[in-house]
Amino acid sequence: MKDNNLKATMEKIPGWMYIGLMGIILVILKLPHLNIPYYWDEAYPFSHAVSAMYENGPRLLPDAIDTELSKGHPLLFYFLAALWMKVFGTSLIAVKSFPMLLSVALLFAVYGTGKKLVSKSVGIIAALFVAVMSVFYVQSSFLVLEVQMTLLTIGAFYFWLKDKHLLYIISGSMLLLTKESGLVAIASVGLLSLIDFFGKSSKQEMGMAKRILRIVYAGLPILIASIYFIIQKMMHGWFLSPVHVGFMSFSKAVILDKLNGIIQYFFIGEGRAYLLLSLAVSVIALYVIKKQALKPMEKRIVLLFSIFIVGFIIFSSLNFLSSRYLLCMMPPFAILTSMFIYRAFENKKVLFAIAVIIPVVAMTHSTYKK
Repeated sequence: MKDNNLKATMEKIPGWMYIGLMGIILVILKLPHLNIPYYWDEAYPFSHAVSAMYENGPRLLPDAIDTELSKGHPLLFYFLAALWMKVFGTSLIAVKSFPMLLSVALLFAVYGTGKKLVSKSVGIIAALFVAVMSVFYVQSSFLVLEVQMTLLTIGAFYFWLKDKHLLYIISGSMLLLTKESGLVAIASVGLLSLIDFFGKSSKQEMGMAKRILRIVYAGLPILIASIYFIIQKMMHGWFLSPVHVGFMSFSKAVILDKLNGIIQYFFIGEGRAYLLLSLAVSVIALYVIKKQALKPMEKRIVLLFSIFIVGFIIFSSLNFLSSRYLLCMMPPFAILTSMFIYRAFENKKVLFAIAVIIPVVAMTHSTYKK
């Protein structure tokens, strides 16, 4: 009998093979870029900062490199890049292979998160959405820290949702030691844990002590990372770089202008309008036409990722803004969209394909049209 179930069809091929193929295609397309001289923020300060870390010897203390080079950011990215250079050399190709590795790892992380939390199909589609996004493709070979930050953000979310608290604490701490804005992700987990604390289902499943302990776990990465910032205060006289703090603006006009730009770019720009359309149609199909509800884990995913996206948009509107900073919101958006498409159209192959192919084509065209 002919199998009309999409899930059964996709299960025939191991998921890692799909992601491996995406990674291979990405590397092949980016190979010519690996020998291109550093550009924009790559040229200064990132390449200079990584080179200084390499020459001084990889260390994580705040005085490992000049703050003019690190711009006051925590040093985990520079530390790991310098270690990579110690092993693979200092040529352009060798150095840019480090962010390429992180980028391929990010695709696998998105796939793994979608697969383990929802289904294999969701993982594959979410990874595909991320792979064709311009903001990801461009940065995949750039010596900047946003890909590492995004990878650790997804890792922290996955481990928290799977109740792997030790791994969450490790990935969350690494996230905060990569870039200060990782605090938004940790705060999102903290808010989710507070919602769980007062939730009816949590009260039925867990005692008071366990619910309090979960809140403590959620905040532990902040406590661990704060050690670095306390040492930074002792060495340099400040917790956060005065340069970055100086970029913050609380002017209503400035905030509204940034909010408008962020929302336009994130939801509409670079072909993502079609991703948003697929999400909207899928939500309507699921709730209005099929009249189905999400499963408990799926509801937690929606809540956590929505809190994070809204929180990061607000955070970004208060700070110096560059489109590459918004990369960390793209995988959660991709996973949410993939999940709703899958739940709405899992047994409707044609509609499923349309909901996936249209945004993929639109985002691919935006990425490669130049």
